[in-house]
Amino acid sequence: IDWYYKKSTDLLANKTVDITNGFSTAKVNSGGMYNKGVEIALNADWLKTKEWFFTSGITFSYNKNKITQVNPYNIPNNIGQTFAGPPNGYLPIDVPYNAIYAYQYAGLSSGGTNAQNGIPLVYMDASKKTVEAVNNANGTVTLTQPTDINAIKYMGSAIPVWNASFQQGISYKGFDLNLLFIMYGGYKIRKDV
Repeated sequence: IDWYYKKSTDLLANKTVDITNGFSTAKVNSGGMYNKGVEIALNADWLKTKEWFFTSGITFSYNKNKITQVNPYNIPNNIGQTFAGPPNGYLPIDVPYNAIYAYQYAGLSSGGTNAQNGIPLVYMDASKKTVEAVNNANGTVTLTQPTDINAIKYMGSAIPVWNASFQQGISYKGFDLNLLFIMYGGYKIRKDV
């Protein structure tokens, strides 16, 4: 059994700088995070004869990490910076490294032409009162792109929180067969469209 807690400081993070320097961001030592977890492994050779050898092993590990410090100038102020993600994006505090964010679904558009009806809509901010579609007087629907950082919400980590494995080895007269099964869980994935 292994247990660990690792606190890191002075990690590299993006900082917005004056564009007259020739670039808009610079990497600076201004971040902090922690990782904590446990790993448990159990292995056994449970059959040994002159011709046969059987061995098995199981492993389970759990890891949690969280951003604890970011230079105040590095906190995202628009959606594009958050969706860029590490290592090029900005890192919000109190969420895991490689966090996934999503727009808040607001239903389907209606009231326009057939081509404009049924378009997925998202809320423009955290109030959940404003959506990205505007029904115009001429019967058309105008869609706008959310820019408010509060239009998105944290969905989970893109990195598995736990993983487990089972290994089985069989040997017969010098011939070996090894099987390895691996499982991952506690994370989110998103298909880019």
